[in-house]
Amino acid sequence: MILLSPAAEQILDVILRKPGCLMEELLNECPALTWNQVFIEVDRLSRDGEVRLMRKGPSQYVVMRGGPGQAHGSVTAAR
Repeated sequence: MILLSPAAEQILDVILRKPGCLMEELLNECPALTWNQVFIEVDRLSRDGEVRLMRKGPSQYVVMRGGPGQAHGSVTAAR
């Protein structure tokens, strides 16, 4: 069982409410978190397979819920 930080719980809540949201939208939905906090948590969640990142365009990434066996590496590896 993965223990989630409050920031990770907030991020996952947004992703569940808005599947396939852009990183920009995720940042806007988490105003209490800094850009760095969101990036670090999304990177960790991605490594744990909890979220997936897909490149949509230049500097645009879609964040969606992951699942078992869907770890895709870090945010930078999703390019």
